[in-house]
Amino acid sequence: MSIQALNLIMRTHIGDGVAKLVAIVLADYADPTTGEAWPKVESLAERCSQAPRTVQRKLKELAGLGIIAIEPQ
Repeated sequence: MSIQALNLIMRTHIGDGVAKLVAIVLADYADPTTGEAWPKVESLAERCSQAPRTVQRKLKELAGLGIIAIEPQ
């Protein structure tokens, strides 16, 4: 978990509550040194109590806001 990433997300205005939840859970996966996180969409969906497709849409929304960067693997 990256406390820095979590603090940043908590201070960032994200108008969509589900998108903010996805960002918080993603911050929990973040490496404290690099800030990188590579969870599966299914893992995020389970922890957020959302459908995988919803999480995919929210990740794209967060990327569009410049909050995260998505790098396909």
